[in-house]
Parts: sequence; structure tokens; C-alpha cells
Amino acid sequence: MKNKKSNKKSQSAIEFMTVVALGIILIGVASFFGADYITSYLSDSNIINARQTINSITSASNLVYAQSVGAQTKFMVSIPRGIDRAGTYVSSNRINIRFTNGGTKDIFRETKPQLFGSIPTISGNIYLTIEMRQRGEHMPRGAYMYIDDFDVSMIFVGTYKNETRQSDYFNRNFNSGDDVYYRIILENNEKERIDSSLDIHIYDPDRNLNSSFQQDTSNGIFDDSFKPTESGVWLISVMIPETKNIGTALVWVD
Repeated sequence: MKNKKSNKKSQSAIEFMTVVALGIILIGVASFFGADYITSYLSDSNIINARQTINSITSASNLVYAQSVGAQTKFMVSIPRGIDRAGTYVSSNRINIRFTNGGTKDIFRETKPQLFGSIPTISGNIYLTIEMRQRGEHMPRGAYMYIDDFDVSMIFVGTYKNETRQSDYFNRNFNSGDDVYYRIILENNEKERIDSSLDIHIYDPDRNLNSSFQQDTSNGIFDDSFKPTESGVWLISVMIPETKNIGTALVWVD
């Protein structure tokens, strides 16, 4: 009788352990596919947000361009997660958002006017205003993008052939070994100059960080220069550390 009871207990223990093992396996399988589904969902969501954001910016830029100087429009965008600063820019008539959440992807569009100004890098909904502006002493004619809720609403990054940095010398095309003179101008929503700390990155054509430093503006302006050492498209990226919005300039080097 004791042997039979012992056998029954052993059999029950084996059955219980089998059920537990199967449960662990099922949980592991579900977790694997669940994580894969979440990653896929986040990636798809990011792509949708990035495309809608770029389409909205492109449409708004083209609209104010068609209406000429003084025209402006306000709209809301949804910034995707995981924006990669090294591949995100608003420069000339090009806009690109690169993000690494759910895999590295680039969403790119071109606008009819030259486009300048700030782009947010923190995910979430935010209001932007784009205004068509005439040429100034240092800033060329184009569509300028402002972030409505930030103290530093617009970051302009101009590149010039001449150290006077006047709009007559504004240029994005240089030769290897040239001095690229650039000017950073910060404005608030009222188009008034405003001071802030800057985090400046310069990326080479392979988007490796060539140089980086921190600097404060004076009367809303900071001037500097750099000498590109190889051909390709360089990127100047200027971030406001407090709010993480960036202003950018592409530099084509032969």
C-alpha cells in the first residue's frame, strides 16, 4: 500500500511539474511575440508620426511661399520618439527626421522655399508657426519655422563665404579647405533676439561627430567658422540644452 501511495505521489508531482514547465514555455513564447509586437507597433507609430509631421511642415512652407512675404500659418505636429540629432535637419529646402526607436529610419521631404528655424527633438504634440520672411542683413528670404511654446522659438543657422556674414554672401556650397563662416541667431515668438546657452555639434559626411562645444550667445548671436576637410554633406546642429530644440545647416563640400 505504501508503494502504491508513493507511486501516486510521484506521478502527481511529475504531472504538476509538467504543467508548470508548459506554463513557463507558453509565457516565454507569449513574451517573445508580445515584445516583438510592441517593437513593431512603436516603429509603425513613429513612422506615421514622422511622415505626418514632415507632410505638415512641407504643406505649411509651400502655403506661405505661395502667399508671399508676411504670410504665416500655425499647426500642430506629433514628434516621434528617439530622434537622432546626427541625421535630423531643416536646411535649404530639405527636411529630414531620423529616429532610432524601433530601428533607424529617415523620413525626408523637400519644400518649395528655403526653410529655416527650429525643430523639436522631444516626442509629443507641439504647435509650430511658419512665416514667409523677406531678406534681412544676415538672413535670406525664406520660410522660417517657430516653436510656439519655447522661449527660444527660432534658431537660425546661416553659412557664408565671407566673414562679414551678410546675406549677400549666404551660401551652402564650399570647397574642401574653405573657411565656412556661420552665424547663429536666436529669436522668440515676437521675432526679438534672445540669449541662451548653445550646444553645437558639427558632423562630417558620414555623420560622425567632428567637433562639439558649448557657447553662450551675445544679443542673440554667435559667430564662428570651421574648415571642412573632406567632400560630402556636412551638418551644423545647434541645440538649446534646456528645451532640446535644434537649428541646423547642411553644408555641401566639393
